[in-house]
Amino acid sequence: MAPVTEVAFLPVRPGVNILDTSIPEGQVMDNMLKVGKVAPGVTKNYYAVEEENASHVHLLLDWESIEAHKTYQARPEYPEFLAAAHSMIDPSQIAEGCHVYFDPHPPSNALYSPVTEILRAYFFVEKVQKEGLAFEAGLKKLLAALKAAQVAGYTGEVSSGWSVEELPRDGKQYKLFVAFIGWESVAAHAAASKTDVFLENVGTISPDIITVSHATFKSP
Repeated sequence: MAPVTEVAFLPVRPGVNILDTSIPEGQVMDNMLKVGKVAPGVTKNYYAVEEENASHVHLLLDWESIEAHKTYQARPEYPEFLAAAHSMIDPSQIAEGCHVYFDPHPPSNALYSPVTEILRAYFFVEKVQKEGLAFEAGLKKLLAALKAAQVAGYTGEVSSGWSVEELPRDGKQYKLFVAFIGWESVAAHAAASKTDVFLENVGTISPDIITVSHATFKSP
């Protein structure tokens, strides 16, 4: 049984400050973090709000195994816990959750960078073995080149992996590739993307869906 990370994307209603414990949503989030910290089978948890969109919340839990998470989900109090989490979600948006075997595990070094780039690349299931793996290889090649060239602002910390589960979107099934990439700042990432090293090594494979954002992760 290998350690795994639960990756949750929670789009909350616009204007809600999820870290404000004086409002119901903030109280739910605070309780989720406290419960997650001591849940049997959890070794670490992390949370962050996107720099680009304060309504986008990321919650991660390192579990001893998927089996440990499933055991926790079978506890009698879990449905109430899950319902409280769903109460924060903007019903017009798509919330997602999956398990990822990150390499390296745990992903904490990348997550504890001053700023973490959150790259989420979706591929149709049937395209993972060719286009998906080529995209992953291209990203790793790019990041290795940035590290070798000591490009300013890149911390050299990265952790990535594929979702264990298939994720439904618009009636289609996808696999999700997630990469957490460490930067000194959002501006540093922007500057690095204009360097010759970046432009000469950036991959050419386009995912079916891709999102890139930034956040500063913390652990309760």
